[in-house]
Amino acid sequence: MPFEHCHSIQHRKELLIRVSVVETTVWLKSKRCDSNACVEVALIGQVVAMRDSKDPDGPILRFTRQEWDAFTAGLHEGDFASV
Repeated sequence: MPFEHCHSIQHRKELLIRVSVVETTVWLKSKRCDSNACVEVALIGQVVAMRDSKDPDGPILRFTRQEWDAFTAGLHEGDFASV
């Protein structure tokens, strides 16, 4: 993590806290994933997080519980069947 771009000690502390939370988080992936080419999800506080299992140190998408529930409901209802 590029701490040299942080502007304050408080900002650096906040980044370290975020990193340690992500590192200790239990990430889940589908039982159907038989390779490492899947997405992983985790609940971090009130946020649902998603990352690429091939790049665990890469970017993390964050969703509110409401956004995640709407997305998974759409999956179950076939809203994304054409994708």
